[in-house]
Amino acid sequence: MGLNGMRMKNLKVTGILIGLLGATLFPTQAQEVITKRVALVIGVQNYTAVPALRNSLSDARDMAATLKLKGFEVIEVFDPLNKKDLQDGIRKYYNTVRGQKNLAGLIYYSGHGIQVDGSNFLIPATADPQIKADLDDQCVRMDFVMQALEEAGNPLNILIMDACRNNPFKGFSRATDKGLNVVDAPKGSYIVYSTKPGSVASDGTGKNGLFTSKLLKYLNEDELNMEQVFKKVARDVSTESGEAQRPWISSDYTGDFYFNQGTQTSGNTNTVATNPVVTNNSQTTRTVNAPEESLSPEAMYARGAQLWKDKNYSASVAWLERAGSAGNLAAQLELGAAYEAEKPLGQDYKKAFIWYMKAAEQGNDKAQNKVGIFLED
Repeated sequence: MGLNGMRMKNLKVTGILIGLLGATLFPTQAQEVITKRVALVIGVQNYTAVPALRNSLSDARDMAATLKLKGFEVIEVFDPLNKKDLQDGIRKYYNTVRGQKNLAGLIYYSGHGIQVDGSNFLIPATADPQIKADLDDQCVRMDFVMQALEEAGNPLNILIMDACRNNPFKGFSRATDKGLNVVDAPKGSYIVYSTKPGSVASDGTGKNGLFTSKLLKYLNEDELNMEQVFKKVARDVSTESGEAQRPWISSDYTGDFYFNQGTQTSGNTNTVATNPVVTNNSQTTRTVNAPEESLSPEAMYARGAQLWKDKNYSASVAWLERAGSAGNLAAQLELGAAYEAEKPLGQDYKKAFIWYMKAAEQGNDKAQNKVGIFLED
């Protein structure tokens, strides 16, 4: 074979190799776009059999508000009374995300969680286990959550467990281990523990626990993918706790996910992060995503009120809840009225009562009257 023949053969082989690499690295099939985000946020604080936690409800409420600003549809389960309440929330999440190839899901849990004989349990508010056999009757095995993630069939499920506190149930404390046990991550899942196996997490001295305070901070930083967010959280938590608390990650997810903006990949399929519209014009989440620390409760309320006028109810409620949690009376009253009404949020008397109660505690006559009516009914 002559020199020109050899060159032609090599070029042909090279072309085949480039074609194969191109098919692998740059897939020609239609890109899968994440167009929907759903989160389940669970916060348990007011336990009846043991002392209440310091800030797990604040953590959960602030996480829910932040995720709404990131375009998540949020299912809220605050102070679930029993095992059924917890499981119902998990089932609702599962039924929402199941089989949706364009959906990223997230579950956040803040409350008591204990490990017994290698199994993790999530503890509802009225649980009072005296012996190990009570756990299955009164609490939710983490296996229940993991099975839901494994069977969901959507590309990504993020599970955040801020539940690694000391076991408060002394009746069988000798049978328990510190913290939670790490479980295998189902395909497409990214599991984050607020501290490493066998350790306990700090409840914090401020409004939020140490782990969640850092998570809320970095969720609001642009251009960070999910892995970068949790690495920064882990670094700050480890440093500020003097290495006593070190967050832990278990993952079987090979793509990228951005809470704010950027290009994401799900396995070998490219995925584009959505930047959800939050007003009726071309503004996006960047417009309303100013750090909470820089805004007064009155400014948060004003922003929420404007978004309500624009009929962007999800983003509006997120800002009103921030304002109400910071003590803004007008926001508390409007949230109470909004949840009491049949539309547009959907009637939720429990949430209405909570916000009216906050306003009543500030001495507002209207709210006190509403609380009285609720209690009478």
